[in-house]
Amino acid sequence: MNSSKLLCIVIGLQVLSLAGQYLGQPSLVSPVMAQMPDAGAQRAVMIEQLQGIRADVKAMAANSTATTARLDKIAALLEGGKLQVRVSSPDENKRPAGR
Repeated sequence: MNSSKLLCIVIGLQVLSLAGQYLGQPSLVSPVMAQMPDAGAQRAVMIEQLQGIRADVKAMAANSTATTARLDKIAALLEGGKLQVRVSSPDENKRPAGR
């Protein structure tokens, strides 16, 4: 008697499940929808990032060119032999007390 009730419950649930599938009723668990990545948008972001990096590299190259020019001037001064060094006494470095 107990098994017949259990069998009726199982059959009833299977009928409800089949009816739900046939009638298109949404299930309790929603299906997972995968999103396709937008390759064009990803490439656009990559291009913008690369352009920013390119601008940074150009700025660094310009700074290194200016530094190289300064170092070349200092090297020319040292090699020319016309460098004059003046030593100041410690008293000249002190500021007057009135200021």
